[in-house]
Amino acid sequence: MESNYPSHMLEVSVAQMCLTVGWSKTKPSALTYLAALLERYLRKIGQLCMGSAELNNRTAA
Repeated sequence: MESNYPSHMLEVSVAQMCLTVGWSKTKPSALTYLAALLERYLRKIGQLCMGSAELNNRTAA
């Protein structure tokens, strides 16, 4: 993942989720990996939603 603002914000969000479930410490590499997984998951959901919308002839916003 690139070190830009959206990637950093994903890492912050993942860190907050980890704190919520009780993790108080983690390695930076693990946090980066979890953020990359979250990014991949969100992209996949977006692609599936777009495909579903296109199948229903909803191509305009």
